[in-house]
Amino acid sequence: KLRGLFTILDSSIAPVGLAIYIEPILFTDSFKFETKIITGKVIKSFRSTLNLTIEYATRFFEFERTFELNPALGIGYALNPYIFLGLELLGKIEYEVSGDKNAPDREWSGDLQLGPSLSLYANSGLWLGFNLALNITGDWDSKNIVSSRLIVGVPFGH
Repeated sequence: KLRGLFTILDSSIAPVGLAIYIEPILFTDSFKFETKIITGKVIKSFRSTLNLTIEYATRFFEFERTFELNPALGIGYALNPYIFLGLELLGKIEYEVSGDKNAPDREWSGDLQLGPSLSLYANSGLWLGFNLALNITGDWDSKNIVSSRLIVGVPFGH
């Protein structure tokens, strides 16, 4: 597994910040490629972000391919340098092809979630983020109504 994060534009100098994250992963029976386009802007205590995650996965010995597109929009306010409150809109669109190569099964799926977020920052650079989201697509029979996620950021050198 390799990971790379490349900053293209710094939001303190440019109108918006822009970074690209790339992660190819090779397993014994499959390959996955993930990339993220990360944009953001901070104006005083307000922050906005628009991220687009694109994932492609394939299995070597089976006819199975998956493509995911995950847009995310976030806005928020810094209460102080250590506590940040926000609102996130998270999307997921998935396209899967599997089965027989000559007559493959094709399936589209997707959902949209909206909810509050809390981020905590430490002087050491350690970061903790929590999000609670409500599924707003209306198809609650086959999906989770409420989901949560916890993200931890740990700095490794400067």
